Amino acid sequence: MKLFRVHVGFYDRSTGERLYETHLNYFIAAENAKAAKTKAHSLEEFQANSMHIDGIKKISNVQGYEVFLRK
Repeated sequence: MKLFRVHVGFYDRSTGERLYETHLNYFIAAENAKAAKTKAHSLEEFQANSMHIDGIKKISNVQGYEVFLRK
């Protein structure tokens, strides 16, 4: 498993006008980017807010530290 940051956007319905796009990041464990995309699409919040994916990035290191996922 690898760690992916899935950057999503959506128009917040609570503002009424929907002029501004809001963004969130989800951190998802998956075998590859395609699987991470599928998992993001299956999230209840993603569907409820009609979100879209702006980008997916595999996270393999942070400030010189390697990232390992362990269950």
